[in-house]
Amino acid sequence: MSAIQPHDHFPEALHYLLRHEGGYVDHAADPGGATKYGMSLRTLRAQGDLDGDGCLDWDLDGDGDVDAADVRALTPEDAATYYREHWWERHRLGLIHQGPAAIKIMDMAVNMGAGRAVALAQRACGLCGHAVAVDGLLGPRTAQALDSIPTARLRLALCGLQAGYYAGLVRMRSAFRVFETGWMRRAAFWPEED
Repeated sequence: MSAIQPHDHFPEALHYLLRHEGGYVDHAADPGGATKYGMSLRTLRAQGDLDGDGCLDWDLDGDGDVDAADVRALTPEDAATYYREHWWERHRLGLIHQGPAAIKIMDMAVNMGAGRAVALAQRACGLCGHAVAVDGLLGPRTAQALDSIPTARLRLALCGLQAGYYAGLVRMRSAFRVFETGWMRRAAFWPEED
């Protein structure tokens, strides 16, 4: 098996992601708390002091804690840095050469978690006749399978699985019904091919 060279669809993925996630929101039904550009207060607090400088990484106002004011202060540049390092690179999305698939999976990962998004992509591969292990980890086999599936087939499988996942969330927790329309719109999303 030949090694797959990473491809950088990150700029396009970030474009769509920021469009979907939007600006500052603090919705009572969102367990992540205050969110901007898809970066939730819960996630930013959990980051702690990863760079080891003695300060909380996302304490943007320097008051010693990470709170809604710090989320509100996030910039698009903060989001780009965060998503490249903590999502695109960490979860090896550059292994996928098919741009629309890489962009779609990045968008799903931010919304539902990387492991779940990759597992759905792996299930989609199986539905399209390219079975791979469903382990939620993106590696060369999953990337090659995704790249070998005709875009139209992959789109149907992946968007359908994403919609099914969201429908299940709403069935399990009625408080999420407020997000259902937006989630279904997001499930139907497929990036334009250049």
